[in-house]
Amino acid sequence: MKEAKEVVEYVSRVETVVNRLKRNGEALPTCQVVEKILRSLINNIICAIEESKDLLMLSMEQLVGSLEAH
Repeated sequence: MKEAKEVVEYVSRVETVVNRLKRNGEALPTCQVVEKILRSLINNIICAIEESKDLLMLSMEQLVGSLEAH
């Protein structure tokens, strides 16, 4: 349970940064944000998510759900 909470908190912090960038005129596509999160969490679970999901179509909610499930 603690790990799932940490994942949600981490993703929330990343989304805060992304929202600040958008307010300053630099919008990042969701797929790019997902890839950056996955790069920062490199391990076997991340590899499994990358192989089983289409990262270009993966939403933030789906990413969080997959991370929490693993």
